[in-house]
Amino acid sequence: MAILQYEPPRPVASANRSLGSSKVIFSENFRQSFRKLISRQMKLLVINLLLKLSNGWRPKRRDVNKICMNSLQIVKQFKVESLYVLCTVDIEKDFNYVQVLKVWDVLPLEDIPKMVKRLDGIYETYCNEYIDRCKEKSLDG
Repeated sequence: MAILQYEPPRPVASANRSLGSSKVIFSENFRQSFRKLISRQMKLLVINLLLKLSNGWRPKRRDVNKICMNSLQIVKQFKVESLYVLCTVDIEKDFNYVQVLKVWDVLPLEDIPKMVKRLDGIYETYCNEYIDRCKEKSLDG
């Protein structure tokens, strides 16, 4: 996983954010898939989505969680044109627990079940306390 530390601009008025951390981690799968995107416009749309997510934005529609099997509904998919970006919110322990946005892949709809199955294998080994911390919504401000 590659790490990108993104420092968002400070808002004038405080706002609620779902992701208390601005740390974003990209998987090698995502980096390879992103490089393969031919359209500059598609790359910009994906980057824009990731910037919004890293700033705490979440879509109003709540059906992004419906792809999960054993991963206890922490895998989320976000549609960008004809592709989907798969993400999770994980936690890391620094001085305290920090939520981290992990971006797993950008792929077409038909490839999602294979990736979700792989992620299920990873997340089924996590304890319930860890999963609960991943699903927590932190509110800044």
